[in-house]
Amino acid sequence: MKNTNWLKTRLHNAVAKYFIPAHNGHGRRMVKRRIQTFTSPEDIRQELRIREDYWNIFFSQFVAAEINEGQGSGQLNSASTTPATDNTASAAELEQVKKEKQDALTEVIDQAVKLKENEAEIAELKTKTEGIPTTVVIDNKITKEKKDIGMQHFKYEELFSRVLCGINTFLVGPAGSGKTTVAEKCAEALKVKFGMMSVGPQTTKSDIFGYMDANGNYVSTEFRKRFEEGGVFLLDEIDAGHGGVLTAVNAALAGSLCAFPDGMVQKHKDFVCIAAGNTYGSGADRQYVGRNQLDAATLDRFDFIDFPYDTALEQAIVASFEGSVEWVQFVQTVRTAVAELKVRHVVSPRASINGAKLLAAGRDKEEVIRTQVWKSLDVATIEKVLNKVRALGNTFLS
Repeated sequence: MKNTNWLKTRLHNAVAKYFIPAHNGHGRRMVKRRIQTFTSPEDIRQELRIREDYWNIFFSQFVAAEINEGQGSGQLNSASTTPATDNTASAAELEQVKKEKQDALTEVIDQAVKLKENEAEIAELKTKTEGIPTTVVIDNKITKEKKDIGMQHFKYEELFSRVLCGINTFLVGPAGSGKTTVAEKCAEALKVKFGMMSVGPQTTKSDIFGYMDANGNYVSTEFRKRFEEGGVFLLDEIDAGHGGVLTAVNAALAGSLCAFPDGMVQKHKDFVCIAAGNTYGSGADRQYVGRNQLDAATLDRFDFIDFPYDTALEQAIVASFEGSVEWVQFVQTVRTAVAELKVRHVVSPRASINGAKLLAAGRDKEEVIRTQVWKSLDVATIEKVLNKVRALGNTFLS
């Protein structure tokens, strides 16, 4: 078997060539750059799952040929190695390469992550996933029912599996990434009721649990209804709420009983809570300055799922509008430029979707860009971002 470091180098180069159908120098450089933005083995597993067809091509056509060619030109971690003189790949060697592909790639990703200094930039660059939108067929292992629910965010199945198991889950992602929609779609797939509330600094315990009015009558809430009757409940913008107030939900999430103003209530077997936020509940950052720290006991009640933008789904949503391809590419390039320049500004898929609608309705391009993309940015910052957009090769404004 060839030297392990050489194997990693060959895999790294192969991924850069075959991960997306971009068979040109610029495309391969962009793919290598995207590979370096993964922050966990789960990221690479997700990519491998989505692109299984490309991997089949890779292992049937590329690996054997590349092993036969011998030493690759790229070097990993400055390692300089020489392959064995026998360049013939046996069936056993090829099988071993297949088995080691994920471990080798994960190590490559881990090395790349160590070189990154800015987590916000990593998160933004990671959204440049190229591929096809995920079409989900729910295979309910409990009811044995299968249901095609169409195109969904590529993290949908990861969330749905937890909802199906009754596991409370915290979605962490940027504004406009589709957290609310995916929670609603989970309820729809399970054929249960969906409820939600947006949390803010002024949210009180009575907003969540209800209260007794002046006549001694209990005033219910959506949280109470879903807790008692079953269904999916979304605590949206949970990291904008007061940590002390939100500790009141701890008992409801962890136990089978919860105290409400009118007495103890039994939790329905089909109740599950999804929380959505822009941070991990650790407090404000430079982008989301209004976020609060949440109590560790509250956070412990949730599984966490990183929920970035799904650029493939974003493109698919606007595909029906004339000229949408160039528009969404421009918006996504602006998003990348904003992240690289560390500009405190959100360019979400809402800009792509709403902008495509306005352009299709005949609105002026400059007006749409101003209202959907630039918004409150000052002239100097806009010019800086535009220069970066041009440097990245986008010609939408040319």
